[in-house]
Amino acid sequence: MTHGPFSETQAGTAAEFAHALKQHRQRAGMTQSRLAAQLGYHHSVVSRWESGSREPPIALVSRIDEVLSAGGALSAVLTDASRGRETSQNDDPGTPLPGASWSGLGGWDTRAWPTHLPFHGVTCPLHSHGMCEVPPADRAREIVLSVTADPPEHIDDELIHVMVAQLAICGYLVEHEAGEHLGPPVEAMLHVVVRLLAHVDERDRRVLVRLAAQHAELAARWRLLRGQYGVAMTLYLKALGWARLCDDEVLRVSLLCDTSTLTRLEGDGVTALSYAGAVTTIGAHRTWASTLSHLYQARAYGAIGDRRETLRHAASARGELGRLTAEQAKYVPWMAGDAGHVMVEAGIGGALRDIAAATDDRPLIGQALYATQSALDSLPSHVRQARLLLTLRLADCYACAGEPDAAVAVITPFLAELPRVRHTTVVHERLLLRQRLGANWPHLEVVRDFLDVS
Repeated sequence: MTHGPFSETQAGTAAEFAHALKQHRQRAGMTQSRLAAQLGYHHSVVSRWESGSREPPIALVSRIDEVLSAGGALSAVLTDASRGRETSQNDDPGTPLPGASWSGLGGWDTRAWPTHLPFHGVTCPLHSHGMCEVPPADRAREIVLSVTADPPEHIDDELIHVMVAQLAICGYLVEHEAGEHLGPPVEAMLHVVVRLLAHVDERDRRVLVRLAAQHAELAARWRLLRGQYGVAMTLYLKALGWARLCDDEVLRVSLLCDTSTLTRLEGDGVTALSYAGAVTTIGAHRTWASTLSHLYQARAYGAIGDRRETLRHAASARGELGRLTAEQAKYVPWMAGDAGHVMVEAGIGGALRDIAAATDDRPLIGQALYATQSALDSLPSHVRQARLLLTLRLADCYACAGEPDAAVAVITPFLAELPRVRHTTVVHERLLLRQRLGANWPHLEVVRDFLDVS
């Protein structure tokens, strides 16, 4: 999305959107100030949108459609425009990429280096339905450095296979909580991909744009898990641009969900809601996308404090997940079976806990306890940090229910490792629990003992 000077084509798009926005706002009987308040922005921002000098973030447009009852008309203006833009427009030299430059590319983790793709569920973008041979680990770095020194116009298959193999390994390690030092090599490889984009032909550009989106997404997750929100958002927005250009629905939805989480963790529930709502404009009529949209809207409404909407979206997320077919699950295997159940119940547990804590609603905290325990019961034992996060949330639910002894008893088996964990969401849950126990039962011995060691 353009936020600086417009090209002639982009200026036309901005003018078209500005006219449509003003027309639908007036039809809805809203002033600029009222619309801005509904969206959580200053009225001057809406004024700039209607003047055509700025465009809103693409993830916010679906929310504007909803507020103005525009039936998706505003989203259609920007979606149609984005499809017609050349891929090179996303490579903005004025916006540097975070992290190590391509020239600083060092070694990377070659544990369990694959002999073939697919690997850990990651497929080759050139031959997604076949087995692709991967060059051995001792040649991988040499292959990458050879093209960064003298970027070619055409990328051979070996290089693509090396890049995908490294992406698969790093993604797996980050997901399974063993990727503490993987950020720099992932970001360095992202710089390599972007450097190559400026030189290769169109056939290779399509492949490299997808790889750029995937590497930026992984780098953003790595930054987010370490609490580096600003850098993470920069990478997420870059990744969203590339994912849109290569028309990768699953990746775009995943990125919007992650940016919803990021803004919610920053205390901005309104923006978190806009990102979650934008999922439906990408994966319309996709059960898996609808499940995720409802789930992340439930979490955003929980943060905002809207009980009715939180419950409505939580119920819808459960209902949509129940309609996920085996055919649809092929595109999102991480939502099938127990994995999908854990994801949805964990999210619902968090949303209900947030509402219950804000309203002192004891029946609701009982539902939060049930959802969180259900997620924990289905979680594989080896996923340690997810288990720690959900155990902290379960303990916090007991604290919200007025049972500090039960809260401390639940988390006691994890006390030794709590201070060492840097995972952002785990740290967030730990602080919530400490604050709640410390504020309500500071003189209770079991609480004092917990605060001393956690």
